[in-house]
Amino acid sequence: MTTEILNTLVTGAIWRAEQLDAIGLETESAWTEVSRLEEELARQLPVSAAEGRIARRGAVRAALKAQNFARAQDLVERFAGEDGAPRALRADLREMLKADANGLSEQFPFASKHHKPSEVQMLSNLFLQRGPFWLAAA
Repeated sequence: MTTEILNTLVTGAIWRAEQLDAIGLETESAWTEVSRLEEELARQLPVSAAEGRIARRGAVRAALKAQNFARAQDLVERFAGEDGAPRALRADLREMLKADANGLSEQFPFASKHHKPSEVQMLSNLFLQRGPFWLAAA
């Protein structure tokens, strides 16, 4: 698939996710689609190109909007570890994770009193994956 087609698909997927959000519907699957399309763009575009860096940031941002911290973290590790990845890109990607962790700490204040922000992210991700009764049994 060409980058031109992928860019068109990303634009449409972002529009769908934003529209679903605007009317209050579930958006996690829509943002996951955006993240996967951006990841495919990142595969095709080198990290040295501005468009490649934008795709990498977009893949991580969309994974976080999909509330999939594990995916976002995997993408950050992969993209930050690429040969030739600029220091600014690595810092931006890590800052996205940190900002998300701080947001979760505000969303779950009790958890943030007893856990680091990264642990709150992990617990939130487990909660989303396994449901509330798993945390009660843990």
